[in-house]
Amino acid sequence: MEENLNDIKEEKKENKFKFKIFILVILISVIAIILIIFLCLLLIGGNSDECEEGEEDKCFKCEKNKCISCNYKYQLIDGKCKAMFSFRAIYRTEDYVENVFFLSYDFKNTIIDVDIVGEGEVEPYSNYTFLFPGNHIVYILIDITNLESLSNMFYEMENMTSIFFSKEFDTKNIKYMSSMFSSCQKLTSINLSNLNTQNVVRMDGLFKGCSSLISIDLSNISTKNLQRIDSMFYECSSLKYVNLSNFNADHLWDITCTFTGCSSLTSIDLSSFNTREVSCMGSLFEGCTSLTSIDLSNFSTGNVMFFDYMFKGCKNLQYIDISYFSYGHDTYYHDFCTSLPSSGIIKVSRSFFGIIQGYIPESWDIIFTQ
Repeated sequence: MEENLNDIKEEKKENKFKFKIFILVILISVIAIILIIFLCLLLIGGNSDECEEGEEDKCFKCEKNKCISCNYKYQLIDGKCKAMFSFRAIYRTEDYVENVFFLSYDFKNTIIDVDIVGEGEVEPYSNYTFLFPGNHIVYILIDITNLESLSNMFYEMENMTSIFFSKEFDTKNIKYMSSMFSSCQKLTSINLSNLNTQNVVRMDGLFKGCSSLISIDLSNISTKNLQRIDSMFYECSSLKYVNLSNFNADHLWDITCTFTGCSSLTSIDLSSFNTREVSCMGSLFEGCTSLTSIDLSNFSTGNVMFFDYMFKGCKNLQYIDISYFSYGHDTYYHDFCTSLPSSGIIKVSRSFFGIIQGYIPESWDIIFTQ
């Protein structure tokens, strides 16, 4: 009897020991699985997320911060993804079977390759026919190495809603960009940061009639040789924000109508502008009906001949600082600031106030600066 009891006790001890071993094995297995998953995540993350800055949209796989494979619109050179397109644009069509022109006629022969995302949606002829409505991503490779002008390049490209230029769009020899995007009525997004504009002398009418453009950043482009920006944002009626913080052109002479019709613009910083050589600034802010304040205290106007219609129609403008505006004998200042609201403040020299006094409401506060 005692032997049977001892056997039972021994069996129970053995079973407890086996159960403990079983639990321990399970715990070790679970911990091992967790560690393996964690290591895999680290390895995957290290290979896919640590691309070089700006390479994230190009790489399928990265290793030690180097791109080792590229998406289909890039080619791998020395471990880096090199663009195989000059610009990428989005074209929006509204109807079935709609014709689209990608570039104005003068640039047709510069096209090397066109690649449109979504095969079967396009029939190529002398232009391009989209068979279905919607957004179409278009990659275009062109050769502009022998050109010095991009004027009217995208003139009246009404279907284009967005455009991005790669570094392969070599503009170092370009001098003229007049009306380059004029009348692109659906354009809402544009990135010019990769463009070399150091030799550009004309940007007049650059975004003229781009009535859907809401904001634009030009802080990264070179303006050192720029001479003309007249009508640059003419009738950009949706424009609310413009970054011109590094717009330090020393040779500007014509800024006429630069912001005419920018009816959504409430304020703008032009403190970087150098106007010593400017002779024309008529209608500079004409029709800027939402503009509430303007500080032009840095403007030098000793060479300006045309001030006419400068603030015409600015019905909500309540603060004007033109502290150092001056004029000559042949200066035109007709309708300088008609339609101003009933109350406001103007900072101005006594001499300049003398020629515009008739346009300033009597209820305004005048702060004489000299």
